Amino acid sequence: MYLWILATLIAFFIKGLCGFANTLIFTSILSFGSANVNISPVDLILGCPTNLIMVWENRRKLDHKIYLPLSILVLAGSLPGAFLLKNVHAGAVKIVFGVAVIVDRATGAAEVIVLPNDQDTVRVAQIAARTAEADSDGAVRVAVIPTHAQVTGLAAIAVHEPGRVFDQDVLEMTSTARSARQGAVTVAAKQAMTMAGPCEPGDVLGVIAGDFVVVGSDLFTVATDVLDRLLAGGGELVTVVAGADDPEGSLATRCAGYVEQHHPVVDVVVYDGGQERYPLLVSVE
Repeated sequence: MYLWILATLIAFFIKGLCGFANTLIFTSILSFGSANVNISPVDLILGCPTNLIMVWENRRKLDHKIYLPLSILVLAGSLPGAFLLKNVHAGAVKIVFGVAVIVDRATGAAEVIVLPNDQDTVRVAQIAARTAEADSDGAVRVAVIPTHAQVTGLAAIAVHEPGRVFDQDVLEMTSTARSARQGAVTVAAKQAMTMAGPCEPGDVLGVIAGDFVVVGSDLFTVATDVLDRLLAGGGELVTVVAGADDPEGSLATRCAGYVEQHHPVVDVVVYDGGQERYPLLVSVE
């Protein structure tokens, strides 16, 4: 909720100053923790009062020969856009627009590394990267690290060295991301049959490498089970990322304490990720 308040204050402060850009700022801030399909309707509702005020203050300057035809075009553009927002993977849309913005020549970036942090959008990111390189006529180099989750993205960032040769840095980050073992804890939304057995709505599910491996009733118990399974193959560093359902990080902190107590030779770092649906994300390197 704090992120929504911050996004609203910043976005509409900017709109008060220049009359636009609230949507770009509002969605950019919130897209890291919420789905676009949940952000856009709120942005539309919040923007209505200020839009009406601006229209009323400038009503004498309105030309119906301009705004009436454009209103038709608004419908022609917004309906397909709404369809895409509802039916296309939101992460893919973010990657395409994100790469396009980052590699714009106005940014002055000559080398760009993209972390999709989602298995379904890695391919999309690679296509967007190749397109961006071609459009820049070789002025910009773009590399995609195949990170399948936030935790593998964090693992890749941990070994990034700005002063290192670009190709070597990409190689090191890619190697780290691929070698990191990832897990998660989530809560079942419906009745289903998993690889770990049947689950009911509200059951706690432990996930490793995309497969359900534990079904339980307690978040901490399932989380420690996932940690033990990941650490069974060894490891030097555990990364724990707290989700939106763990705003105070109590679950993440307890899991970090568990690792320190039962695996004392392993280092632990905790981050506040704010991701939805997953109270906990973990990786082992």
